[in-house]
Amino acid sequence: MPVFLLWFWVILGGIIRLTNLGAKPSWTDEFATLLYSRAENYNQLPYDEILTGKELLAPLLGYPDQGVTEAAHFLIHYDNHPPLYFMVVNLWQRLFPLEMGGYISIDGVRLLSVLLSLLGIGSLYGLAKWLFQSEKIAQLTAALMAFSPFDIYLAQEARHYTLIGLFVIASLGFSFLVLRQIKTRQALSWGQVFVGIVLCGAGLLVHYFFVLTLLAEAIALGWWMVTYRKYPIPKQWWRLGTIILTVGLLGLIWKTQVLPDSYGMSMTSWIRLDRSDWLAWLSPVFQLLATVVTMVMLLPIEVDFLPTVIVCGAVMIVVGIRFLTLWRQGIKAQSTVPQFQDELFFLCRFVGAAWGLFGVLSFGLGIDITRGARYSFVYFPAVILLGAVGLSYFWQRDQIRCLGVETMGTRFPQVKSGTKAIAFMVLISFCSALTVVHDWGYQKYYHPDKIVDRLATATQPVLMVLPRESTVQIGEMMGIAWEQQRRTLERPVFFAFVPKQDAPAAYTDDLDRISAQFSQTPFELWSINIFEPIPLSNCRASEQVWVSGYYSDVYQCTPDLPFPRG
Repeated sequence: MPVFLLWFWVILGGIIRLTNLGAKPSWTDEFATLLYSRAENYNQLPYDEILTGKELLAPLLGYPDQGVTEAAHFLIHYDNHPPLYFMVVNLWQRLFPLEMGGYISIDGVRLLSVLLSLLGIGSLYGLAKWLFQSEKIAQLTAALMAFSPFDIYLAQEARHYTLIGLFVIASLGFSFLVLRQIKTRQALSWGQVFVGIVLCGAGLLVHYFFVLTLLAEAIALGWWMVTYRKYPIPKQWWRLGTIILTVGLLGLIWKTQVLPDSYGMSMTSWIRLDRSDWLAWLSPVFQLLATVVTMVMLLPIEVDFLPTVIVCGAVMIVVGIRFLTLWRQGIKAQSTVPQFQDELFFLCRFVGAAWGLFGVLSFGLGIDITRGARYSFVYFPAVILLGAVGLSYFWQRDQIRCLGVETMGTRFPQVKSGTKAIAFMVLISFCSALTVVHDWGYQKYYHPDKIVDRLATATQPVLMVLPRESTVQIGEMMGIAWEQQRRTLERPVFFAFVPKQDAPAAYTDDLDRISAQFSQTPFELWSINIFEPIPLSNCRASEQVWVSGYYSDVYQCTPDLPFPRG
């Protein structure tokens, strides 16, 4: 029965993650995954040159010409991410048929994230069962993981976050192995030392922020040792030191001998904290809180109907506060169980240490890591474990008051009120999962599909111009071209990039020069993400189009009938 129930959570979680997997628009980071894994330097696209959608998407045609070695070399020299995941994608994308037009399958790469996410459900179940020797805790862990809005959001992206999530789960398991061996005054075997080195090194080759997981685990373990005055025996110190020194030495070699000197210069530029705005100092706290809440609960708060947003937001607050109260009561009670004490102490300090590291980065170094919810992979599995342990306390307990849930199900008087409360929380999580897959929450950062919806309403040729500062802007344009070719949009759409300028007015000459090259007339000129109307010759501003990731001023252009500037 336990194995059957685990498979139920995994299969149901898989169905949820596959729902609408290909319906969501592809965005710039996903194009980076595909192109960098193919060792394609799409940053070489020219400025001031008009491109068709096929020319823009040409690097995505066919299977990769380069292998995993070339992909790794390319990542090291042209991107800010470690290469391991992209090497896997280089091989993985060859397993799927090409999409219409001969392009590589983004949905196929998203499927890799789905499969890794399902492995995460089983892995976290296994870790919970090993730690607490409780089937109800393990099953509730699997259920919360299967329905977690945060995990489903990561699983439906062609990115590396579900892979690094597996390494976080494995590293937590290794940390508990060390903790238990310290308690029993044993030392790690040399085989376990080797596993620890490989685990740390491989995790860092998937995502550099994995170092925050390792640091938080070290802090939590040290905290536990000092609190309970239990320390490793000398042999254990030596073997733990071997892991730390080896991983540190490999990291030093990687940084000084493998990575170029310019590596990482722009890695965190988009998440810099604005120290001049006092409200910006508050945003990391609220962003962190919002991310933690959505690890277990997220109702439709990103729909276009405001009353729905207000009602769902209010429900989330009320339910969240009530279940937080219940959870605190449950975790306090579980902490008195002798066989749970060390594990819960470590997990709570681990999450607290991770939050502290986020605070140091955000407020101390000015790197607002909370702005990217996905970076909370650092501690996400521990939140699910703690949630399951706290809520499982109420299983088969009576006289539990929870938002009137205890009065429901009168036909099943044998079901205790605490069990009903747990079932209600799982149901809320299931509804939250549907919120994500139907794009009512955790929406993509960019919505090129809505731009294409607007383009489908007319027949005039379109020239889209975007200031380019990095590969991000190329991915933004590729998103539009990708949606255009997938829908076989008949309206002619062309693309061009101009250099990034310091002020909107400085784009006048660039846009005039590009529009003068365009041979089709009359046409629409879209200036994207310049954020102010620009006075142009031969073009007159007609409307503004705003969707997530794209702010566009639309101009009607007729070169044979000049319009005065101004």
